[in-house]
Amino acid sequence: MTRVLAVVLGLTACGTDGIDLGGTYQVTAHTADATGCTSPVAVTDPAYVRFTAGSLLGNKYYALSACSDPTQMDCPSAGLYGPFAQPIEDGWRAELGVAQTIGGCVLDYATADAVLMDDALVIDARRYHDETDRPDSECTGQTAVDLGDTLPCVGAEHVEATRIQ
Repeated sequence: MTRVLAVVLGLTACGTDGIDLGGTYQVTAHTADATGCTSPVAVTDPAYVRFTAGSLLGNKYYALSACSDPTQMDCPSAGLYGPFAQPIEDGWRAELGVAQTIGGCVLDYATADAVLMDDALVIDARRYHDETDRPDSECTGQTAVDLGDTLPCVGAEHVEATRIQ
């Protein structure tokens, strides 16, 4: 039997609204490593990113979208990172843990920090993945979150951008 469990942490705002990430930003630098965390290369897309505020059960979060132009009304989601639901110093964090039992235990963990200083945005993101023989009882989204960056890193991304709207 296959089961998929996901844990999204930080849906409580801990008594603070955090910094306002809402807006459109022009990407000025973007690097990514699609297979690990040690060999990033320059990436040309997207040209713009947008953070849109939302609320779930009364808790604020930000959704990240990738846009090809600054006036685009409907931009697609920007990958695995989000929702950015945990206020951190000068920004917000997205954190997600997923587990699947398909002939063994598959754990995936993704985390991203979006920090805004004046109008300069920096997003640092990492993805982790592990396939083991853990018992089903230890194959949970919470296990993926608990192990976090101790799992093998399978992707990294760094974005710098300037707020334009």
